[in-house]
Amino acid sequence: MAVTFQSATTYPPSTTTAATTSAVWAYPSGIGVGDALVLCAVNNDPGGSTATTFTTPSGWTLMRHGDAINSDTSAALYLKLAAGTESGTNLTLGLSASALCTAAIMRYTGSKNTAVSGWTTSQATSSSAGTTSPAHTALSPAPGASDMVIRMYGWAQDSSGAGSALPNPTGWTSRANLFTNVSGAFQCGLVVAELLAGTTDSNITAASGGWFVGDAAIPAAPVALPPSSLVVSQAVQRAAVR
Repeated sequence: MAVTFQSATTYPPSTTTAATTSAVWAYPSGIGVGDALVLCAVNNDPGGSTATTFTTPSGWTLMRHGDAINSDTSAALYLKLAAGTESGTNLTLGLSASALCTAAIMRYTGSKNTAVSGWTTSQATSSSAGTTSPAHTALSPAPGASDMVIRMYGWAQDSSGAGSALPNPTGWTSRANLFTNVSGAFQCGLVVAELLAGTTDSNITAASGGWFVGDAAIPAAPVALPPSSLVVSQAVQRAAVR
């Protein structure tokens, strides 16, 4: 069966102007047992620290991350198989130092109910400030035709930046597009988008800043065929009786 997007929750719900050491927001609604949950987050430390990192929330698996990107940008991609009890509760994502933060949780159904540690992921980070998201390695092994590929673009500027909203990537379905929109400097933004395996790749551009790109392939659950759809053939050979 195909993997299908169901709902999302984002932080901040609107633009923010304050640094924080933790972000708290509600899980998406309607989460069922075995749903695939994706958490994407990016921060930018106004103090210029190279050590501001996220704390992995309980029950989640850190799949990909980049720390101290262009000195003061950190980003992380987490996955979780839902217990089915998450809706109606909150998730807290802690930071090691006060920083601007933006994040999103997406819920998908139809995933293969296996350990997320074995799911295919890839990433790329920028070694210096740039205006285009960096090229990244392809997912390997390649996702199946019914699998869902999730991509997060994380971006942030230092104190010399003037800010830039991020565009949605061409050819992808965007589920979250967040921007801190702080007046003057220390901006950070996040785009989370998806596509079915096999669609053309896409980069996005913004004002010069640090970049993180993280991909994850959510494997689709196998399709159970009813007995009536099975075609059975047989051949019987009888030995000649002498």
